[in-house]
Amino acid sequence: MHTTTHPLTVALGAALLLALLLGAAPATAQDGRGFKIPTHDEMKRERRVALVIGNGGYQDAPLRNPPNDARLMTRTLKDLGFEVIEGYDLDQKGMKQAVLQFGERLKGGGVGLFYYAGHGMQIRGRNYLIPTRHDIEGEQDVEVEAIDVGWVLAKMGRNQNRLNIVILDACRNNPFERSFRSAHRGLASISAPTGTLIAYATAPGSVAADGAGSNGTYTEALVRTMGSPGLGLEKIFKQTRRAVRETTQGQQTPWESSSLEGDFFFILPTEAPATSVLCPKGTRFKGDRCVAVIVDASCPKGMSFEEGRGCVPIIAAPVQAVHRGGKTPCERGDADDCLTRGYAHEHGEGGVEKDVAKALALYNKACDAGSGEGCNNAAYIHRRGLGVSKSYEKAVPLYAKACELNSGSGCNNLGHMYKHGKGVAKDLARAVAIRRKSCDLNSASGCHNLANMVRDGVGVAQDRAEALRLYLKSCEKGSGSGCMRAGKMLWDGEGVKTDRRSAAALYLQGCEAGKGRSCRYAAEAFERGQGVSRDAARARDLYTQGCKAGDDDSCKR
Repeated sequence: MHTTTHPLTVALGAALLLALLLGAAPATAQDGRGFKIPTHDEMKRERRVALVIGNGGYQDAPLRNPPNDARLMTRTLKDLGFEVIEGYDLDQKGMKQAVLQFGERLKGGGVGLFYYAGHGMQIRGRNYLIPTRHDIEGEQDVEVEAIDVGWVLAKMGRNQNRLNIVILDACRNNPFERSFRSAHRGLASISAPTGTLIAYATAPGSVAADGAGSNGTYTEALVRTMGSPGLGLEKIFKQTRRAVRETTQGQQTPWESSSLEGDFFFILPTEAPATSVLCPKGTRFKGDRCVAVIVDASCPKGMSFEEGRGCVPIIAAPVQAVHRGGKTPCERGDADDCLTRGYAHEHGEGGVEKDVAKALALYNKACDAGSGEGCNNAAYIHRRGLGVSKSYEKAVPLYAKACELNSGSGCNNLGHMYKHGKGVAKDLARAVAIRRKSCDLNSASGCHNLANMVRDGVGVAQDRAEALRLYLKSCEKGSGSGCMRAGKMLWDGEGVKTDRRSAAALYLQGCEAGKGRSCRYAAEAFERGQGVSRDAARARDLYTQGCKAGDDDSCKR
């Protein structure tokens, strides 16, 4: 569990405190608990404290997205001036310690926010959050093993801070539903104490899916809306509900219970910069720009997007040699474990020696077990000749199988082979069709490479407007190159209407995603005052950022 502190403090005035103690009514406006409703200037100085928990590593019913959602929410809240206490895959003791620490922090007043993603359940009208490690076998165990949401609310409310926000992305299916007599689907609706807003990822009694990408539908939509300057708290949740219903085609409807009497803005109205733009899906507003909030939606848990490779396992700890029964999970047919072990051996990480031959065998085993990324990684080794003779002919069928298994990266790479005639007869039309599938599977590189072909009329009729749409989709999925290319088309008016303001915002987003040349283009915009206000200092910073990202021309500036 980690803590990040922003030195924001606020205190009740002595006169107001005395009036409260004596029961007198202060002259200024108050909310329902007798606290002064802060002015605009006081809101700017108001202390903000948050607790963010993401539980996904359950043995009985693991969830892929909650830790990712929690990390996304943590980054967003830090950007918005919150002190953040964060915890991942916590047991009951860890969750209680985090809540108690949170309660202590709230004694300083201000605004408190509690966010939880993971398993939750309702029993007899009470809501419980489930730790990753527990001994729950029946209803009678829940009160002892889980965390009562009412207890969390009590710890927040006892400090009488001005406003509390509780966000529960915990409406996944109850894994014990069939064996519990009184358990119901989703969470129960509970009345929010005065000065509190409780938000649910879906309506009471309903469930929300864990999500097909790296972030849940609800949290991704909420974070994107939180970055809207000047939007009040309740309007933020209304817009989030609209976005989630649209994305899920009405299958999921977020819900809130509110007793707020004062206002709250994540970004105060006057903080909206003159050059602000409406951030596209997959991005959020940060500082004065839209930045990507996801790396690549097609990457499953424990994997990250790597340019040219697609989704690759993240090696965070040494790989254990043997598990229960004398066999590794891979030897028992666990494709994800084979994939992780393969990556560890390919790169010599996780406490094992580099052994590409062994990595290839593990990737093949993952592929045989139905892992598209296992097929994709095995193909990559043959294509690049890593520890084996380079063979496009061996790579192609593996890429084809990866694509059949709906690996966006596998389809993108297969499209590359058909485009350039590597290991297969050159077929541009087929390359376009395969890369279109890759893009539909949310591969950032697939969308970007398809956009290149559409822009240049390679294997398909040239369509600059469609190319721009594809570059923007690639950008939304975290491709710095996609952001830069979209920005360049808008900057130059390449087959589309010139829009240098939006282009500059896209250059900044591409820079944020690590594209050095995009940093240089953004720097030039600030240097010349085109699309943005002239700012020499900002331009220098962007040139430095571009240089660090490997753009030689930025280094020369």
